[in-house]
Amino acid sequence: MNTFGMLLFIFGSLAFWVILIIFIVRKVRKTNTKKSGLISLICLGAAFAGIIIGVATTDTTNKTVQRTSEPPLPVLEENAEDLNKEVPGAQEKETNVDDIEALRKMLEEKYDITEPIRFPDGDTTGKWRVEMVANGTAPSKYAVDYARAYMQEGDIHFIVNLSLNTTTKLNILLGKLSVITTEYVEKEYLDARVIGSGMLYTEQYFDMDTGEEIKAEADPEAGTVDEKNLITAVKYAIEGQVGEGEKITGVEFDGSNLTVKIDLSNADTSILSTEMIAESRISSITDAILDLNNSYYNTWETVTVDFGSVGKAVLDKSMVKDQGLGRFFDFPADILK
Repeated sequence: MNTFGMLLFIFGSLAFWVILIIFIVRKVRKTNTKKSGLISLICLGAAFAGIIIGVATTDTTNKTVQRTSEPPLPVLEENAEDLNKEVPGAQEKETNVDDIEALRKMLEEKYDITEPIRFPDGDTTGKWRVEMVANGTAPSKYAVDYARAYMQEGDIHFIVNLSLNTTTKLNILLGKLSVITTEYVEKEYLDARVIGSGMLYTEQYFDMDTGEEIKAEADPEAGTVDEKNLITAVKYAIEGQVGEGEKITGVEFDGSNLTVKIDLSNADTSILSTEMIAESRISSITDAILDLNNSYYNTWETVTVDFGSVGKAVLDKSMVKDQGLGRFFDFPADILK
């Protein structure tokens, strides 16, 4: 209890009872006058006010002490709830670690895969790793499990299978896993600058979330479109895909082959040669065609980009790839004939 409030309370209480007794005695003796009655009332009011102030001061002090010495329970409870919310996250992280360990154990037991190692030479990124195995299973069969167990976004790992005589490059980018298998080159696992330089065998892409392979196949239920609609859509799609001085002279379709004709005779060759411009236009034009929906994709079998005397490129659906970001033609550098 506050000292000042206590004194006011005691003084007010004593004064109240003293004045009340005097008031009663005077009343009995009938010696009360207006002046003395007024003084008594004033003193009585002062005493009563002292009591009220003393009690109020004491209550306020108690409340202040309570606030400073005892933190409000709701705040503690909310903090406890927040801490409890973080606990499942920590448990989930531990569970993920356990899952990774279980995955690594499975890979070791089934495919003899252990912790990948750094390249002895040639790696300037610090993110390249190599794994040596001799099992009879194509790495693409367990590539997603391997990536989940040992890789992070941006990492590049190589699985060298001495039994199959292959080297498989794994790379995670934007949640997609590319799996590129090439012919094994002797001792390429010693140098990051050499590995993966063998002849290309296969190129596959997988979704890291689902584990499913991403394929460029169209939906057959989408159907096809007629020749007029195809040509109209293609003309609209490729408009603006050529540079200044270049001209799209025609779009034709013969029932299976879609042909786009381009005149590069007035192209600006101050920076790039006509052949280099043509190679660039193959990509921009065919990308625009592949962006059309499945009904258009189902209508043609090959696409020819004809540059007249400069040459032409013929691309078929076996060259179409999909890394999860959309279809594109994966064609060799010397496709222009």
